[in-house]
Amino acid sequence: MATLDGRSPSWGTSTPGSCGGSDVSTRPTHRGRRGLRHPSPSRPRSPRPRRTDRAGGTPRSAVPAYAYTVVADSGEDGLDPFASGCASINDQGSIAFRAGRLADDGFDTVDGIYRADAGRSALTTIVESEARFDFLGRNPSMNDVGQVSFAASLEAGGEAILRGGGGPPTVIARTKPGRFNFVGFDTSVNDEGRVAFKAELDERYGFDEVLFSGAGEAVATHYRASSSDSTAPTRDRPSTTAVTSPSPTGSASTKACS
Repeated sequence: MATLDGRSPSWGTSTPGSCGGSDVSTRPTHRGRRGLRHPSPSRPRSPRPRRTDRAGGTPRSAVPAYAYTVVADSGEDGLDPFASGCASINDQGSIAFRAGRLADDGFDTVDGIYRADAGRSALTTIVESEARFDFLGRNPSMNDVGQVSFAASLEAGGEAILRGGGGPPTVIARTKPGRFNFVGFDTSVNDEGRVAFKAELDERYGFDEVLFSGAGEAVATHYRASSSDSTAPTRDRPSTTAVTSPSPTGSASTKACS
């Protein structure tokens, strides 16, 4: 193979005088051979594009910097980092999250759901599992007025859907007594305090899976898996079984649950 000036170069070297000497280089081809590479003056190299972020194609130099606010710290607040779940944030900047704190015995962990409000350093305790609850759902939901919905396994047996804001929680629905076999542990609460949740009905109702919503009284049925079709919400009359929960003053508040 000849160079541009007609002379035959040695393989693996550049030939002085051919294409300016140092302008001729060698590189392996995809077949493992070595060949000459010549710059082409008729095809100038295009400039390399600027690196961009993957989301919107904005140049990385133009991506704004973000500042992060620490709302809870496992070291400073005595929380167990392995007991946390997904957090929920509202339009006011408050954050609800599940975490575990060290019990008074210095050994056990007490699970709880807490709310960190913007501008406040202290956490608001929504609920803790020390007395009444055996297990708390890992994914709380919060509305814009600071009410938090969650699911829990009760120490006395069964499961419940609840909503709290710092005082005694409101029972939305529970399995015992009632017609629910079990409830889903993912909830969603709107600004009116109405909580949406999924539940399976007991054997009397064919173990049907249903989407409900409630605010502490009657629950509404929105969807039944057996019909495979959404329906207009229908109100179900709740049971009148009383559920007592401790209040900060030591008295008991009574809630109706289904």
